[in-house]
This record gives sequence, structure tokens and C-alpha cells, in this order.
Amino acid sequence: MVDAARGRGFQLFSISLVAFMATLDSSIVNISLPSIAATFKVGTGEAAGVVLGYLLFLASAMLLFGRLADDWGCKRLFLAGHCTFLIGSALCGLSHTIWLLIASRCLQGTGAAMLTVSAYALIASGIPKEQQGRAYGILATAAALGMIAGPPLGGLLTGYFSWRWVFLVNLPVGFVAIPLAARTLANDCRKIIAPKKGLDVPGALASFAAISFLLFALNQGKEWAWGSFPTLGALGASFVLLAGFLWWESRRADPLLDLRLFKNRGLTFALASSVFALMVLAGNSFLLPFYLIHFQGLSPQRAGLVILLYAVLYLIVGPVAGRLADRVNPRALCILATLLASGACATYALTLAARGLLPTFVFLAWLGVAYGLFIPPNNKLVMGGAPPDGAGEVSSLLSLFTRLGYVLGVSVFEAIFSEVLPETTAGPSHIFAPAGSMAAAFRVAYLCAALACIVGAVLTIGGRGGKPQKAVEAPCRHFL
Repeated sequence: MVDAARGRGFQLFSISLVAFMATLDSSIVNISLPSIAATFKVGTGEAAGVVLGYLLFLASAMLLFGRLADDWGCKRLFLAGHCTFLIGSALCGLSHTIWLLIASRCLQGTGAAMLTVSAYALIASGIPKEQQGRAYGILATAAALGMIAGPPLGGLLTGYFSWRWVFLVNLPVGFVAIPLAARTLANDCRKIIAPKKGLDVPGALASFAAISFLLFALNQGKEWAWGSFPTLGALGASFVLLAGFLWWESRRADPLLDLRLFKNRGLTFALASSVFALMVLAGNSFLLPFYLIHFQGLSPQRAGLVILLYAVLYLIVGPVAGRLADRVNPRALCILATLLASGACATYALTLAARGLLPTFVFLAWLGVAYGLFIPPNNKLVMGGAPPDGAGEVSSLLSLFTRLGYVLGVSVFEAIFSEVLPETTAGPSHIFAPAGSMAAAFRVAYLCAALACIVGAVLTIGGRGGKPQKAVEAPCRHFL
């Protein structure tokens, strides 16, 4: 009995290392983006590709690997994901061009998708049901530690060594985690993720291509001109591919995305609201390091410590909001939260031109409270729309829309920021634009963020007519 308990403990520790490493990798990279842009002499558009490549492959590949795990077995997928993630990390650290770095990040995102898909199934199959709640709690704690450690660690590594160590730091963790996982994880856990379903390769490829063309158009729109044939062609291709994907999924017996779930108005509007809210969160995570380092003149070390304030406030408020959502209407909490976030962004837009960090501290604390109030209640709204036998599908849908919000947020707000900068400052050197031009670009971006949060509030209100199903608890789905 003791040996069995010890074995489960090692299994949980191995999986928790993934949660820590994944959130660490997500939060550690943004603070290094200004240094990466300076090294390769590129602007924010190319720097955004370092984040977008990772998120795009993470979001798109999850759908595909969710099906492949049924044939491969989750332990194999978990170990293959570890190896892929570490190879991608090593290539990121050794990259000598921005495009090689972006390609390596795509490989990293593929590995992260393999790890994400298999991690929860490993808990579901390897941990007794009466202990699974505790296991998911430990997983959430590991993810939280990664989120907290990311900005200051990234700042220290970038400031004292090099941005390359932001990626290479994954290697020693992986060298411990892979042998541990190989020895302690159960040999198989098939039929946990997607039982009795086929592999919808055309659907996966169509969804991936649709998102890719959209991001490409947003990322290159200013350089090509928004009305140019390449930009309009990429946007048109994205629309056609998305329409084709929806048509294909509506006719499959085993669709990659079950469109019938969107008949529930409450579920649909809660997912849409989360996309707009998380767009703002991701856009801020991308832009704020550039603001702190290039406008306020902070070192990467100090900038990382400043950004830590958001994570601390979020982790304090989030659990309280989760418990509060069991006692009051979670929709009301989401509306309040999005309005608070809108106020934070609007206030910051009007005060960020001032020298000094007081406006930034106020903004980050305000935003941490707002998103702490939003994410747990919104998750409850989404899962409340799950049919009794569809909790897994809705949880995966929530994970997909979360990452879609992140991808669009980085792309959209980088495009807004770059578009507002005057033409004389465009190009590889535009991150070193005059202070007045930079302040104007940041101001417009954060005013647009305030508007996006209002749209999120309106969408939450619009879901009031939905019929909630029996409440279903969702495991922590935000550790990547």
C-alpha cells in the first residue's frame, strides 16, 4: 500500500512538473521579447511571431493529438511530448535568426499540445477517483507557481545572462522529468480522451489553416497595406477555410468540434465573452514589457518584478471568486469583472504617458482583481452549459477558446500598436520610436482593450437566455 501510494505520488510529481514548466514557459518569454527584437533587429510584428507560433500550434495540435492519444496510449504521447518540447526549447536557445526561433517555438507548441492532452487523462487513469480532486488542486498549484516565477525569472535570465536562457532553462527540468515519467507512469490509459472516435485530419488541417491565414494577415497588414491583394487574399482564405471547416464538421458523425453544443445560448455567449476578455489579457502581456523597457527605461530584471504584481493579485482573488460564484450569480460577477477591466485599461491609457511606475502598479493591481473575478465564474458559466454526458467535450472547447483568445490578443493588439506609430518610425527600429509616438500607440491600444472588455460584458449579458445544464466541475484547464 505504501509503495502504491509512493508510486502515485511520483506520477503526480511528474505530471506537476509539466504544469509548472508549461506555465513558466508561457509567462517567462514575454519579458524577453524586447531583447529578442533588439538582437535580431526586428520590430514588434516579428517579435509577436515568437508568441503566436507557440500558441497557434498549441491550440491547433491539441485537437489532433486528442484523437491520436486513443491509438498511441497516453504515456507514449506524454513522453513524446516531453521530448518534442525539449528539442524545441534547445533549438529556440540556439536560434540565430528570428525565423528559426519562430519555427522552433512552433515545435515547442506542438510538444506542449501533446503534454496537455495526455496530462489530465493520466490523472484520470492513474489516480483513484477519491483522490483526483486533490490531484487537480496540486496541478493548479504547480501551474500557479510557474505563472508567478515566470516574469521575475525571465527578467533575471535576460538581464544578467541572455534571452536564450529563457528557453534553455527548460532542459534541466526536462532531463529530470522524462526518466521519472518513464519509470512511474502507468503503461497505458487508452479510451480516456476520445473513445470510439476517428481521426478528423481534414478538419484539423482546415481549422489550423484558417487561423494561420488570419494571423498572417493581421501580422503583415501594415507592411503589405490593409487594402492590398496579399492582405485581402489571406483574410479571404481564412474566411473560406473557416466556412469549409464548419460545413465539414456539421456533416461528420464524429466531428472534431461538435457544433450542436453551440445551440446552448449561455454556453456560446460565455465562450465568446472569454475570447474578448482573454484577448485583452494576452495583448497586455505582449505590450507591457515593451512599454516598461523601452518607454519607462527599466531593465528586464525590474520589469519582470513589476509584472509579478498582476499574478499575485490574480492568485489571491481567483480562489475567492471561485467560491463566491457558488453563492451568487456567476454571470453578475463576470459582468462586474469585465467592466472593471475596461475601467483599468481606459485609466491606464490616459495615465501611461507619465514618467514613473505608479500608473502601472495601479493598473496591474486593478487588472489582477478584475481577471481574478472573471476567469473562475466564467469557467463555471461555460461548464454549466455542458450536457450531463458532455463535460469532457465542453472542457476541451473551453481550452480551445482560451487559446484562441490568447492568439488573437497578441496579433490584434500588436497590429493596433504598430498601425498607430508614424510611418517614419516603422520597420525594424520602430520599437525605439520617440517617446511621444510610443505613448500615443500604447494609448490607442489600451483604449481598444477597454472597448474589447465592454464587448465582453455585453456578450455575457446576452447569454442570459441560455438554459444551464446540471453544473459540471471542470479541472484546471488554464495551465498552458
